[in-house]
Amino acid sequence: MTDSLDAISNGNLKTRVPVPTQEGELNTLATGINDMLDAIDQYVLQIYQLQLEQKDANMKALQSQINPHFLYNTLEYIRMYAINEGQKELADVVFSFASLLRNNISQESTVTLDKEFEFAEKYIYLYQMRFPDQIGYQLNLDEKLKKMKVPKFIIQPLIENYFGHGIDLERFDNAVHIRADKLKNMVEISIADNGTPLTEEQLKDLNDKLASQEVKSINGNRSIGLMNVKARMMGAFGHDFKMFITNNRFNGVTVKMQIFLEE
Repeated sequence: MTDSLDAISNGNLKTRVPVPTQEGELNTLATGINDMLDAIDQYVLQIYQLQLEQKDANMKALQSQINPHFLYNTLEYIRMYAINEGQKELADVVFSFASLLRNNISQESTVTLDKEFEFAEKYIYLYQMRFPDQIGYQLNLDEKLKKMKVPKFIIQPLIENYFGHGIDLERFDNAVHIRADKLKNMVEISIADNGTPLTEEQLKDLNDKLASQEVKSINGNRSIGLMNVKARMMGAFGHDFKMFITNNRFNGVTVKMQIFLEE
């Protein structure tokens, strides 16, 4: 037992103390020491794994900083080349894409409403370039609301819903209208399209979930976007926020967000 303890004290944690077969204090002591060494082995392994995970996390964090800068520089090179070659439309597409990419990975959680509208317009513009003469859009932002702070990404996911579920690329009159108005003690933001209307059952299901004060999971990609927006707006405005969806007179869908202000 003494020899084993000497080996352990010299750093050999794989050594185990021989356990006497007889019950008694020495048996209890040896068993306790071995249990302690087993626990130390486990802790060392856990610490080693955590250190590896931390190194991996640090490396990924470093990569997440390097990769976007490399991508931005590459996109800027393509944009400048397009300008030099007289390809202004291509340069505009690259610029819009790079701006959206930078916005998507930036760390800020809130933006001004005019910035949110600006990035929504860039997103639609990229779709227009893919499908020329098939998509129209209109943006109306009340001058008094331009510098209003809102959570980031409250409009783009709702436009994505339209492009993912409502647009009909066999038509040439697809349209989306985004507006924000100041109405007495309320700010109203709406995204209206002329795409595919929802059934009464779908509307009821969505509006029941949106009216709930809880953030519940609901099925469907369209619903994920709606609930993500609702969660962030409720986090910012609490019970002063309301969100609902309706069919509109253009045979499409309108999503409305209302923020009630103190009088």
